[in-house]
Amino acid sequence: MIDRLFFIVLVLNATGLFRFLAPQLDVSIAQVSLALLMINVLYLFVKLKYTGELFFRRGMAGWLFVLLLWPLCTLFYAPSFEAREVGLQLYFFLLFFGTIVYTASNGLPAMHRVLNASIVVTVIGLVLSMLAPQYFTAVAELATAKVDKEGRACGFLLQPNSLAITLTLLFIGWFALWEHKSMLLQVAVVLGFLLLMLLTGSRTGMLVALIVVTCILAPSWRQKLPSGKYLLTAGAMIVCLAGGVVGIRHYLLHTINDDVYREDLINRMQNMLSFRLSDEASIKNDGSIQDRLEAQAAYWALIKKKPFLGHGLGSDAYYQETGYLFLSAHSQALTCAMECGLLYPIVCCLLVVQLYRKRSRRDVERILQTNSIGQFVPVIIFLFIINGGLFDSRAFYVILGMFFAAVCCPLYVFSYDETTGRINGVLTRRAIAWRCARGRRPPGLLGPSMHPGNPMAPAGGGNG
Repeated sequence: MIDRLFFIVLVLNATGLFRFLAPQLDVSIAQVSLALLMINVLYLFVKLKYTGELFFRRGMAGWLFVLLLWPLCTLFYAPSFEAREVGLQLYFFLLFFGTIVYTASNGLPAMHRVLNASIVVTVIGLVLSMLAPQYFTAVAELATAKVDKEGRACGFLLQPNSLAITLTLLFIGWFALWEHKSMLLQVAVVLGFLLLMLLTGSRTGMLVALIVVTCILAPSWRQKLPSGKYLLTAGAMIVCLAGGVVGIRHYLLHTINDDVYREDLINRMQNMLSFRLSDEASIKNDGSIQDRLEAQAAYWALIKKKPFLGHGLGSDAYYQETGYLFLSAHSQALTCAMECGLLYPIVCCLLVVQLYRKRSRRDVERILQTNSIGQFVPVIIFLFIINGGLFDSRAFYVILGMFFAAVCCPLYVFSYDETTGRINGVLTRRAIAWRCARGRRPPGLLGPSMHPGNPMAPAGGGNG
């Protein structure tokens, strides 16, 4: 029962659906977040066996320090105490850790169902926001959110850029757990993903989508380049993508009444398909780019005043409220450097890279039949540098928690050969329950039976 409840919690967090529903139900987003936080705490308490064991796994200390302890320590010299910022830091860490516990206790197939539901909900929100943009704009006003979508899909997250980032992260996680990766189906899925990203009109999202698709196709291209079948499939993919763009353009021309909004979205799509971020005329006429550069210069000025300690958690919101900063930095790395010091974004990037450097990573990707960690790491670092809302994306903590469980605790979610200690398949929820019903310890702690040369054997003996 508690797992089903937390399933709903994960879907709500991954999709941002509660942000869309709360204003219409006359409930504040803070109240919903508090309720979700309490459910998260309850879930970790009920799963105390897994909670205690996973909390002390190797690698957890680094994320605990970066996501929670380090930012909280900066409160001692912050310009003001922001209870909301403290609550969010706790919420995000518990969401990350709760995802790890859910993945370890239910298996990757359960997480795949979470991502299936999350993608369906997100796509429904995208489509509805295209069909009824006025309704979504009205909801955004109730939520006191600033919306400047210019005809683009905004979804339940009420922002095109947030929608694009969330959709990308969910796609990476879903594609990693997708079992039947035939070439034909891969082409269809990648095409659908690219077309959805074009509808958001987010330049950041489109760039990230290109990184993801390149990471997916590059290994296959090297391995199957001589194959005529592969070249034919790639050609069909290009033709289908072009046909999809033509269809979207036809839809926009005949359904969106506002010419300015319509032209903006079409121009964004055409520029990206021409491998350009923007045309020269729009750059000259767009004052937002200059405003963003000026805002980043103001952030750098603050960083130079306190390069090592930073100005403290919540200082970003404080300086914007007082008028010292007139615009956000549009860079999570820059914001973190201003609040927590220059070392903080460096440590964050190193922790993300550490997921890729784990010795178990190749075995995990071999079982999943995709370079999913190789997709996730560059996308996160890219978004960390050029996007200011990565750490506010709750989908980020869900996907991060899932990959952490798979890479850092592989024997919780994978079966293995007891003679060699190598993982050889994905454990189902039934298999995990079967082990627990017989009084056996969770599979991640079966170290003594593992081959001593196995690179995934826990350091310091069987108890990790």
